[in-house]
Amino acid sequence: MSRLRHDREGRPVETVTRTRVPVLRRLSDVSPEAVRWLWRGYIPLGGLTLLDGRPGQGKSTIALELAARVSTGAAMPDGTPGLVGGVVYLSREDDPATTLRPRAEAAGADLARIAILDGRATETAEAGQVSRGATEAVTLGDVDILREAVRTVGALLIVIDPVQSYLGHGVDAHRAEEVRPVLDGIAMLAREAGCAVLILRHLRKSAADAAIDRGWGSVDFGAAARSMLLAGADPADATRRAVVPTKHSLAAEPPGIGYGIETATIGAGIETARIRWTGQTDMTAATILAAEPGAERPTREDTSGRRAEDWLRDALAEGRQATWDALTREGRDAGHAEITLRRARTALGCRREWVARGECVWSLPSDNHGANHEQTSTHGVPPTPPRAARFAHARNGEQTSEAMSPKAEEDIPRFAQPPCHGSADAPAQTPASHGAVREPGTVVPFRRRGGADL
Repeated sequence: MSRLRHDREGRPVETVTRTRVPVLRRLSDVSPEAVRWLWRGYIPLGGLTLLDGRPGQGKSTIALELAARVSTGAAMPDGTPGLVGGVVYLSREDDPATTLRPRAEAAGADLARIAILDGRATETAEAGQVSRGATEAVTLGDVDILREAVRTVGALLIVIDPVQSYLGHGVDAHRAEEVRPVLDGIAMLAREAGCAVLILRHLRKSAADAAIDRGWGSVDFGAAARSMLLAGADPADATRRAVVPTKHSLAAEPPGIGYGIETATIGAGIETARIRWTGQTDMTAATILAAEPGAERPTREDTSGRRAEDWLRDALAEGRQATWDALTREGRDAGHAEITLRRARTALGCRREWVARGECVWSLPSDNHGANHEQTSTHGVPPTPPRAARFAHARNGEQTSEAMSPKAEEDIPRFAQPPCHGSADAPAQTPASHGAVREPGTVVPFRRRGGADL
């Protein structure tokens, strides 16, 4: 829409106004397309697939075995036809020389089609000479780098092993609003390039969650994925392993595929690991995630609360002191929610101490601290008042205390406020006493303006 206005001399000047409008596409104008698969029923092209599992169950070896099949166009483990293409492999846990190449070679890969993405660098062209800067770490936020790598290799498969190594600095994997933009960018790349993205994750420690929620990090990982797989062993028989589906939004649920891990020898007598597929199995996610025989299945409180206590006790062992922000970040990386860590902090009786520059640190209670965990700072900062004293307030002239949540404990002032001026019960303040600083831990009742106790 345009309209005329006049300048200072009265001459007409045309202006343009901009209006936000919806961009619609009717389904009648969309041409239907069949889902394309890298591995029918298990790994779709143009989308994200999660492969979850505990450490030591062969997730990386499985990923390399599938990459080897893609590099040669071999049939998939269940006999369905495969596709030939390149592979872009991201790994920060396994060494390329001692682990990645030997395993890929043992799986029969075309090594020239599998490229490891070491990072990103800046190239500068000057006077006909091209120079390359230092290699920097790549993250999933570097979609342009990944897109160019896919184009260069002609990739049908991107492997990210493990995902927590590539989220990037400052991205909290347990917060959906931080995780989802990263995953959306990778999903868009998969759709544009028509390739599959296989993301490897560890499992949470909690045994009370459903299989689809057992993967590390935010539930938005599972929401963004089109397929989810779980690799693991039967607790009753460690020789039985399988890859089983836990989410299958594009097709009917496929059966589990059994596998074993065996030793293979390549080249000059180099020993490595190799996957041996054993065909369809009756194992399910419930089988893999079941408790070991004879073990009482713990409740959610047992698995989350007690494990958080154990983790916090280890994190603050040997007299370590740390800020709560630091402990929260470390705890989230270990799979513990902040609210669970707060409960564990209370259960262990951790003590808080104000140190230099107004920083607050936490530590385990020592033998010479009582229930209130009083301590004296060694940095010249007044000690924190006892918990009961800080929460005390006057009711009917008597001092009582109420328990408060750890969060509320941090949000209240460290010392109680003086009685309001004008209170009937408040003592008159003399010039000498007015504005005097109280001793730490002094508690004075809160009163309303009319004199009633709060």
